[in-house]
Amino acid sequence: MSQTEDLEKRMSELEDELEIQKVVYNYCFKQDQRDMEAFLNVLTDDIIFTFRGWALELRGKEEFKKYFLEQVFATHEYHMHQVTNLNIQVDGENADGEAYLALRASYGGEPQEAGIRYMLKFRKENAQWKLSEIHCEVITWKGSLAPQDQNVYERFTV
Repeated sequence: MSQTEDLEKRMSELEDELEIQKVVYNYCFKQDQRDMEAFLNVLTDDIIFTFRGWALELRGKEEFKKYFLEQVFATHEYHMHQVTNLNIQVDGENADGEAYLALRASYGGEPQEAGIRYMLKFRKENAQWKLSEIHCEVITWKGSLAPQDQNVYERFTV
């Protein structure tokens, strides 16, 4: 591989990683803004969403939309998602990612604070990266929505 080809390959990989970062940030930001169209636009039609703390599994964009409209947007006064430690591995038209989420929200006037680990899968469709799987693991949660089963909390040990 020539130096030019190597440079082009590395630039393409960096561009993919930056586009995937934008997908994650838009997923969070558009959810916070309650911009359903833009929120759904970062998802594949066959999105899989799991949240082990609530034994929740959603399959497909329509089920996802219904849940967020009825169970999240209708019951929470606000959200603020802050994503950190985003780690992405690109493999052609697919990618895996992992990140931490610091969540602040209000449910029924009561503050909620959570630390959540996202395990993510992405797929490139029509030259655009989209989320194809979102798996959430609770690390910490303060507030009435906190999962009661302590076994669902992800704990890291040294």
